[in-house]
Amino acid sequence: MKKLVLIITCALLFACGNVQVKDDPCMKPEAINSVICAKLADVGISVYDANLIFKLANMELIKNNAYAKEDCELFLDNVESILDSATYNDMVAYIVFQLADLKTKYGAEIFLLMDYFSRFEGIALPITEFDKGLLREHIRQQRQILDMLT
Repeated sequence: MKKLVLIITCALLFACGNVQVKDDPCMKPEAINSVICAKLADVGISVYDANLIFKLANMELIKNNAYAKEDCELFLDNVESILDSATYNDMVAYIVFQLADLKTKYGAEIFLLMDYFSRFEGIALPITEFDKGLLREHIRQQRQILDMLT
């Protein structure tokens, strides 16, 4: 588990370098109403940084048998299935509920991730189309990683 903390810490350190990514989706005009981009900007990281952090954490948790690859696939399917009808708060409530067991098992490491999700609690707005696109792309990337783990 120390390895997970190290990976997340390193990812955050590199992410907080705040290197401007040329094709950062949050810099596009259509991102103007993106809640995800606004929340990431609040903590000084890009969409790419957040994707990297979550992908590394997920890979490490699977490698450490925190959950099975199949469980992760089902989780991603469920998240994707509620995107069109969920608010930001609904999405966070679902994710936090699903990760609750990991919080007790892995403690501080998961709290780092949970802190990010808590920024969306109470936002009863429907998820914007732009943010749905960001989330779908992240889910696609997570699935690519899962495919490599077979």
